[in-house]
Amino acid sequence: MKALNLLREAWAEITLQPFRSFLTALGIVFGVGAVIAILAISEGAKREAVSQLEVLGAGTIRVRESEAQSNSTSNGIGTSGIYVQQSRGWWGFSGLSGSMGSGGPARPLDMKDLEAVKDLQGIDAAASERTKEVSLPGSFGDISVTVVGTTPDYLKIQGLKLQEGRFFDSLDLESRNKVAVIGPKTRGLVFGTGDAIGNIVRIDNVPYTIIGVVSPKDWSGVTLVQIRDTGKDVYIPVTTMAIGTSEYPVGLNEIILRLKSGENPVQWGAIVEKIVSIAHPAGAFEVIVPEELLAQQQQLQKIFSVVMGLIAGISLIVGGIGIMNISLATVIQRTREIGIRRALGARKKDIQVQFLSESFLISVLGGAAGIFLGYALSKAVSSYAGWSTAISGVGVIVAFSVAATVGVIFGWWPAKRASEMPPVDALRHE
Repeated sequence: MKALNLLREAWAEITLQPFRSFLTALGIVFGVGAVIAILAISEGAKREAVSQLEVLGAGTIRVRESEAQSNSTSNGIGTSGIYVQQSRGWWGFSGLSGSMGSGGPARPLDMKDLEAVKDLQGIDAAASERTKEVSLPGSFGDISVTVVGTTPDYLKIQGLKLQEGRFFDSLDLESRNKVAVIGPKTRGLVFGTGDAIGNIVRIDNVPYTIIGVVSPKDWSGVTLVQIRDTGKDVYIPVTTMAIGTSEYPVGLNEIILRLKSGENPVQWGAIVEKIVSIAHPAGAFEVIVPEELLAQQQQLQKIFSVVMGLIAGISLIVGGIGIMNISLATVIQRTREIGIRRALGARKKDIQVQFLSESFLISVLGGAAGIFLGYALSKAVSSYAGWSTAISGVGVIVAFSVAATVGVIFGWWPAKRASEMPPVDALRHE
């Protein structure tokens, strides 16, 4: 009850000069608003990164051609070069300039690399990926689709599921069967509402029988790793894709690995890199570990949050200094009032608590206004910058508590000074 009366008296004193009280609280408002916005941006980035990892699948490793290798493509099938059978019956390399150490030319990733890593102790599943763009006749004209030459574990690793039919198996791979599994967008654009299973699609004028349709999956939020929209994919056995090219071993764009539960992705990424580097020069490929990228992103985000948090903290300190200055000025203005209170029996403690409650209330009100400002700032950042933001209850409580603490700390000295004024001198003050 006594605390409630103190707050009522503090409110009455604050509302006597509302504009001055508003200016006093501004520093707290902006400081708390900045803290709330920074925490919202940080939390949003954390949640987005975690959700990306969930979409990609935890415990995956990707081995792909480096950008330099990809840019040197000359055969139009999505690899950096191909092995061709030459006149004397041996296999050589064509389609890429460069060198592998002091020996022959650098070669792309191929099925031999997949075989070298897929049976490692910590690997649960492995798949290849080799892509090329083709056109298929659709319901409203030709459509561009991505043909993916791959292996049976591809759906498992990518977290894709079948909507209908089946995926090709090891027998289809070994026999080079002309079978295809299509994405949901391809199905809709080519067959409309009709049946797809059992129909034929022609890829480079070669007929493929459709045996399955993949369920939709949204990759749009993934930025850790470059992932295309799989909705317009057409999946065929990678061995079938190489028919007619005289290519051996089959060239690949990417090798995708999924680790067994409990294995360390970063450690296995280093192991896979060492194995693949035996047959490839440095810079010809890159090993991508989503967990490692996530850790790096979170570290950068943490640095950003700390720096911005320091700036917000400085703003709160400036706000606290403003409260102290105004409170000191108020003490001088109310010196005679202090003397009268002391003369009527008020103790030093009563005077100190009264002034302290006023600075505390200003800070609390400023903190409340700062929460709304922080919410508005986080929404503005989300709308205009496209960043994901999320306001957490813990962040709001922390920011509000800091604001209240600032009011108490910076209001303590003026309150103490008011309480220590000699009553006689205070009454004589004009």
